[in-house]
Amino acid sequence: MAEIVETELDEALAEHVSVPAADAVVAWVVGHVNPWRDHRDSEYSRRWEEYYRLWRGIWAAEDKTRNSERSRIITPALQQAVEGVTSEIESAILDKPHFFDMVDDAEDNENQDIMVMRSRLREDLKEADFETAMNQIFLMGSIFGTGLGKLVIGEREHTALVRDEATGTARMEVTTSDQIRLVPILPTQFVIDPAAKNIKEALGCAHEYVTPLHEVHALQQDGTYRPGDINMTQPEDALESDEDPSNQSESVNICEYHGYVPLHLLRALNDFELDVDEELVELFDDAEEEMENQQLVEAIITIGNGGTLLKAVENPTLLKERMFYGYRHEIVPDQFWGRGVCEKGYNSQKALDASMRARIDGLALTVHPMMGIDGSKMPKGFRFNVSPGKSIITTGDPSEVLRPMNFGNIDPNVFTNTAELERMVSMSTGGFDTAAPVTVNNRNETASGMSMQLGTFVKRSKRTIRNIENEFIIPMVSAVTRIYMEIWPERYPAVDVSFKAVSVLGTMARELEQAQFASMLNTVPPQSPAFWMLVKSIYELSTLSNREEMVQLIDGQLQQALNPPPPPPDPLVELKRMEITGRIRAEAARIRVEWVRAQSEIARAANDARLAPSEEAKNESQAILNLAKAEAEELGSQLNIYKAQLESLERDTVAQTGVAENVIETTTSAGTGVTLNDVLDGRLDTPS
Repeated sequence: MAEIVETELDEALAEHVSVPAADAVVAWVVGHVNPWRDHRDSEYSRRWEEYYRLWRGIWAAEDKTRNSERSRIITPALQQAVEGVTSEIESAILDKPHFFDMVDDAEDNENQDIMVMRSRLREDLKEADFETAMNQIFLMGSIFGTGLGKLVIGEREHTALVRDEATGTARMEVTTSDQIRLVPILPTQFVIDPAAKNIKEALGCAHEYVTPLHEVHALQQDGTYRPGDINMTQPEDALESDEDPSNQSESVNICEYHGYVPLHLLRALNDFELDVDEELVELFDDAEEEMENQQLVEAIITIGNGGTLLKAVENPTLLKERMFYGYRHEIVPDQFWGRGVCEKGYNSQKALDASMRARIDGLALTVHPMMGIDGSKMPKGFRFNVSPGKSIITTGDPSEVLRPMNFGNIDPNVFTNTAELERMVSMSTGGFDTAAPVTVNNRNETASGMSMQLGTFVKRSKRTIRNIENEFIIPMVSAVTRIYMEIWPERYPAVDVSFKAVSVLGTMARELEQAQFASMLNTVPPQSPAFWMLVKSIYELSTLSNREEMVQLIDGQLQQALNPPPPPPDPLVELKRMEITGRIRAEAARIRVEWVRAQSEIARAANDARLAPSEEAKNESQAILNLAKAEAEELGSQLNIYKAQLESLERDTVAQTGVAENVIETTTSAGTGVTLNDVLDGRLDTPS
């Protein structure tokens, strides 16, 4: 249930006093941030501190499972799970040269500008060392359940060695440009409206951290912070802080608030003092009307030591970007804070530590020598301890006075139970590295058993990677691009683009995929297209330095497999083809001779008819010519029939050998200028 919090500003309004404008802004922000922090600490602070100690291996008295516990061992099962899951996430997201891609509008056919902008953005993010900050954010997400980061706009210096034209000597030239950096934030340093489920819908959120006093003074001198004295107070202790208390007076507690504030409070900062009687009372006369009419505006407020206003400006970005971005390692429904590896494996880890500590405490009673002594037969004032070579004075027989004692032996099943508890840590966290040994779980010695464990680990990793992409990478990179378009338009022209995360399989997932591909190679024929596709997939998942060259070679082999050369001809088929070819050539030669003879006969008859001396001889020659033409036409019909037979034989040859061969030579008939193909095509021209 929501609780109404009385702030200093409310008290001032009730008393009708004058409040400095800066104090009014501080009172409004602190009046909201303090209860938000209290809510966070009451729900999560104790758990986060214990998760941190379990990951670091730091013992604390409150971590005891029983009052008589003496051992302080913290088993590394949960530590290994955290590091294994984190390394899997890092390898999946950051192993590729780039962890994001830029997508242009589908209707825009010209994507050269997008390619240039993408290259520039990747170069700037690399120079700002985004990957190192993301590694820390992923680690905090695994430990605490929520990974958080803040974008900081600043400047970077570029130094270059140039030649002085006047003197001819070399000199250093320093230039500056805008730069956006990513700063990791511990969950213990982040405060958010408890009613919000994400950063956008919250009334506001704040980053609380400690910074050196001289840096605050430097920011005041360059105009980033408001001038004025800072009330020095002792900063709150950070989580397991190792800071020397003697140096704390030289530090300043900074509260950087991003969110909504009343607009009239920001406007009042233009005056030296805000008169409550004249300005605020009128606004607060009717509470309902004030709630309806009060205008909130996105602002960035920086407060030092809980009382000094260092900066108060309206959010300068066009889209009023809140510079905080985070993701949940595992989503808890209806909650802003997520569930990490430590929370999932907490109970199993505590049981494992309790079992190991009990075993070690028991070993102290069974391993170290102890003696039962008859006190009435020992000299008075004698301090008894056992050491090699020491003489012990007794009154009477030493065998009756002294007796070695022990408290039995440790049950060997205790250590076996610890291995089972380690397996429970693996089950709860999804960390494959913490699987039980073979002596405890026999499935670990089989390929199928290991594959099942790997498959479960990979599926859990993909869930987290999907959260990182959707909640952190894509929104954060989109915001960086939009801000660069505002502050550096000559390098980043304003265009409408969208982003997608480029992730790959993690190390464990790649090993599982490679093992599956290797087993699949036994199911496909060697040198087949499927074989080379599987080999290519194996190399693409590898981390070899010459991976790109190997993939290119495999692409060549794959193309050869997709377009194989013709197989060598069968000798029997080749012999049959030669027989058919010889018969066709013989028939073609005979037809050519008959055709040449027919052409000669037609030419002779036409010449006789033209040179006949009398009408009777002319009629006789014409009759012979007509007879020759009829014979030629009949021969043409026979040639057409035989042409069809030749085409049928050629089709049979092609079907049998797979090779087309033109068995009909285009031989020119002597003196006619007509080829054999012309004859077979029916183009017989007879002279008139």
